[in-house]
Amino acid sequence: MQINDTSIVRINFKLANEQGEVLDASPEGQPLEYRHGAHDLLPCIQNQLSGKKVGDAFAITITPEEGFGEHIPELVVQVPIAHFAGQSDLAPGVQINASSEQGEKTYIVTEVHSDHVLADGNHPLAGITLQFSGDVVEVRDASDEHET
Repeated sequence: MQINDTSIVRINFKLANEQGEVLDASPEGQPLEYRHGAHDLLPCIQNQLSGKKVGDAFAITITPEEGFGEHIPELVVQVPIAHFAGQSDLAPGVQINASSEQGEKTYIVTEVHSDHVLADGNHPLAGITLQFSGDVVEVRDASDEHET
């Protein structure tokens, strides 16, 4: 059976940056399961996987435009440390939420200084060309799924 928009698919995968550093991967013996066509994966990945079958390997290059967008410098903000009074876990890597006219936005703290915090509102993978590779483990029709 080939992968199509009515498929439930299981894949082993590895996601790496251009330097080959592995950023994410399916754990050994635990393939990622997704419903093809349901927007569970980036469209460029689903397009490349369409038509593949069990045993097929794949290697997909994901540009920033196809993936998580370009890095936007304006989304890196400096926030006075006073805005975080009482927050004891403030450190690089911590997620913080901020409200604006555009709604709620998540930022990642990148630096903590005595008087301010630098926080980045870009997706952590923004601006990075990625390599998504692996193999197809299982393809079945979604109509075979039974609710219990």
